Amino acid sequence: MENLFLMLLRFAALIPAIMIHEIAHGYAALRCGDTTARDEGRLSLNPLRHVDPFMSVILPAILVLTGSSVVFGGAKPVPINLWRCRDPKKAYWITALAGPASNLAQAVLGALLFHVLLHVLPDARFSVYLLYFLISYVVTNVVLMVFNLVPVPPLDGSRVVTVLLPRDLAWRYAQMDRYGMLFVFLLLWIPAFNELIGRATFAVCRFVGLADYLWLLLLGR
Repeated sequence: MENLFLMLLRFAALIPAIMIHEIAHGYAALRCGDTTARDEGRLSLNPLRHVDPFMSVILPAILVLTGSSVVFGGAKPVPINLWRCRDPKKAYWITALAGPASNLAQAVLGALLFHVLLHVLPDARFSVYLLYFLISYVVTNVVLMVFNLVPVPPLDGSRVVTVLLPRDLAWRYAQMDRYGMLFVFLLLWIPAFNELIGRATFAVCRFVGLADYLWLLLLGR
């Protein structure tokens, strides 16, 4: 029963992480001149506006239940019309990086809250669960940031690469988007890739001062 509760806490940590990630894309587009996301109500904090049945529920559930070290998911992509932006090329990479940047900001804020509560919460079972949720929230955001920076379409990192490539190569590279999710799923099951993501995640967790508390994620395993 406790294992199930801990799994639910990990899911609860994933929801705001992926939701704010998508909202950040839409807000960055809005700042660049595109109001599409706002017009379609996708800048809302209502999770129901962002949930994707497969990416938000089924895929994370499979990863959690199979004991994967990387719990990954996503929300419905926020609609962006670059041609409504004042500078489409600039907006292309700004809106792309806004998502991972939001995950880094969430990780830092989560880590700060973790350290504060670690010293003020009483030594009780509730405290352990709350700290478990917070460290899950931080690690989830770090994983999302690191994973989305991988330069494989349709991940956010590929958008930056597209801007840096010569026009002909950029066009061919962008065409990989149609097979992008297949690449993503394949990467998730490659041990070496998971180890690379794990090492990068640990490095960021050490940067925010949580490396010594990652053992909390072993609860219930």
